[in-house]
Amino acid sequence: MKMGKKNYDTMERKNDLNVSTKENKSAYKSKQNNLYNENKIKWETDYKHNRPKKRIKPIIITMLILLILVGILIIVYVVGHQVSKLNEPLVVTKVEDLLQMETDNRDIELGADLDFEYQTINPINCKNFNGNGYVIKNVVISQNNVRGTVSLFDTVSSINNLYLDNINVVATSSFGAAILCQVNCQSINNVHITNSKVSTSMPYYGSGLGASYRDVYLGGIYSGGFVDNKEEINSNCNITNCSVTNSTLEIVKEEETSANVTDLVIGGIAGTANNISNCYTSNLKIICETSGMYNKPIIGGVVGYLAGELNNTYAINNSFDVDSNYYQDTIIGVSSSASATVGGLIGNAKGNSTIRYCFSQENILDVSCRGNINAGGLIGYSIQSNISNSYSYNNEITMTNYLIDSLDDVTRCLGGFVGLSKNDVISSSFAYHSSKLEETTITDDNDSIIGGFAGEIDGSDISCLAAYMNNAICNKPYAFAYGNYESNNCYVNNNGYINNTSCEIVDDSFFINSSLMESSLELIGPYWNFEPGKIPYLKF
Repeated sequence: MKMGKKNYDTMERKNDLNVSTKENKSAYKSKQNNLYNENKIKWETDYKHNRPKKRIKPIIITMLILLILVGILIIVYVVGHQVSKLNEPLVVTKVEDLLQMETDNRDIELGADLDFEYQTINPINCKNFNGNGYVIKNVVISQNNVRGTVSLFDTVSSINNLYLDNINVVATSSFGAAILCQVNCQSINNVHITNSKVSTSMPYYGSGLGASYRDVYLGGIYSGGFVDNKEEINSNCNITNCSVTNSTLEIVKEEETSANVTDLVIGGIAGTANNISNCYTSNLKIICETSGMYNKPIIGGVVGYLAGELNNTYAINNSFDVDSNYYQDTIIGVSSSASATVGGLIGNAKGNSTIRYCFSQENILDVSCRGNINAGGLIGYSIQSNISNSYSYNNEITMTNYLIDSLDDVTRCLGGFVGLSKNDVISSSFAYHSSKLEETTITDDNDSIIGGFAGEIDGSDISCLAAYMNNAICNKPYAFAYGNYESNNCYVNNNGYINNTSCEIVDDSFFINSSLMESSLELIGPYWNFEPGKIPYLKF
């Protein structure tokens, strides 16, 4: 009979259990212990190497990720909201809000008119200011011995859409002042000032003939200024669509002791500028009284110094009172070299300036000076500028207080359009003056020159120009201009004044024949208006 594997194993185990000898029992026990230990060690080793790693359940991981993302989103929202609030304009509807809030590096917008009720306040600092067409009125800015610049706004990048009424800025010993703002602004648009005043005196150090003065810049909208060498204008401000009306701008004298060369610059819109367009001034009082023998007023109805572009801009019904009369010839053997440069629109047009579609009308320029004068209905003095499609109309200009027996060699030039022109290009323009152009001191020693278009032209390229003058008073009145130049297509009225040019003499009716003026002077552009029986005029 064949024995199965199961029965065989059973018998073998039974035989093991029947072991009787002591040795066999001991050997069996030892064998069992060794086998147990081997199995235990093997199991422990296998468990350590092969046991499953503990894992976090996927749902827990997902929840953790979501919580982290939500936290990040909350942080981003809170931070972004705070940054957004800082970048949002600060809307101001009350005077106290503007005075008490921290506005540095913030944009400000007006939400209502602000009446300061003649409070004296510190200048406003902000990043950008938008008036939204509202009015700020009845404000006083007063600072003494500032030796800096003073205005309603101090540090600001841009100002837009604002009306100012009855703003009074008063300073002493300042380098510059303005009703609106000074040299820090980059852009000004649609700002209109009325019934306001800005006044300052010259800053000085020391006393007597050793006193040191600094140039002063004054403007209705903007003061501006030059860098130290006076060759580069310290103004990149674009001024557009602005006006100053029924206001006063003045520099007042202090001690008459300074022997320093000092410019006193005033402009109805800007003291200095390099880009003005679509602006005007009217009914201004511009006053400048000098304080020393080398002071030089440079005054314009719109801009004192121009070093750039002036377009579509005019000045009407303004009055200029310029006093530069200090004289001394007994101390250290020197005499006065005071001078004055005054223009109905521009005091001094620097090199490479461009003037287009501009006019000056019915202004009164009273220039009292014992030294040199350059005065013009549109521009006092122009050098290397390009001027076109512009005119001067019925401005009254008077040069007074010529000093007989002065130790200085004095030159005084008055022109219906420009006082002195050097190396300019002037075209398609005219000067019409039935008003008075006069040098009040008439002596044989006085070499003052008056010209219907220019007092003197030196090397300028001129074409398509006309001059009408019938009330000139001086020793040497010229129908067109004195100087060295060639003229092409230029016209003057027949009034008996000196005609040393090739200008064509025309009848008075030439000037009111609008179609003839248009074609002869090549007046072009959308701003010209030609009405029968009237002198051509610009209207913006």
